[in-house]
Amino acid sequence: MAAEAFKVLLFGDETGDFREPLQKLCERQKGVVFLHFIDRLNAVLRDEVRRQPRYVKKQIPPFTDVLDLVKQYQDSASRNQILETTLACICQLGSVIRCVFRRP
Repeated sequence: MAAEAFKVLLFGDETGDFREPLQKLCERQKGVVFLHFIDRLNAVLRDEVRRQPRYVKKQIPPFTDVLDLVKQYQDSASRNQILETTLACICQLGSVIRCVFRRP
């Protein structure tokens, strides 16, 4: 029996650059599960931003969906810990969903 290679994904590392991989994930939306994840994610992100106090809302640019938010973050010259943490987590979850539900 041949050993199969597999990847181990470790959550929690926010030091890597998530912007380009997340943008590619969002642009290449494929698969029912991944599309559902993106649809729900867009709704949850908008809802969570609405619930935040004004000082937090000021730190988050208006956006239509997660891809728009990623592009706006890439275009901004400033770092925002709220967005970095959120977008890094989204990138990691999206990558796992994409890998697990990828068609053979």
